[in-house]
Amino acid sequence: MKSIIQTSDDRCFNCHAAMGTETHHIFGGPNRSKCDADGLTVRMCHQCHDAIHFDRDKSGPMMERYHKLGQVQWESYFGRELEQQGKDVREAFRERYGKNYL
Repeated sequence: MKSIIQTSDDRCFNCHAAMGTETHHIFGGPNRSKCDADGLTVRMCHQCHDAIHFDRDKSGPMMERYHKLGQVQWESYFGRELEQQGKDVREAFRERYGKNYL
């Protein structure tokens, strides 16, 4: 699924640089395929993508920010349908991704 977070694929979502970008999955590990299915990806330049994964000073705050953003976007995008099914949106997110980040 196309990203529900980012509308432009040609710029880094983090620094807005117009150089080659890579896909960053908002929730990694076993949740990567769920991110692809749900559109929870952004494009990042190599420098920002490395920083979010490997720079100890930047990775924690960046990951926290992106996790919160991912949950907000997921709840906004899928929420109405879930509510119509009588489901609690926040609980549905927690069940799918294992944690509530908000």
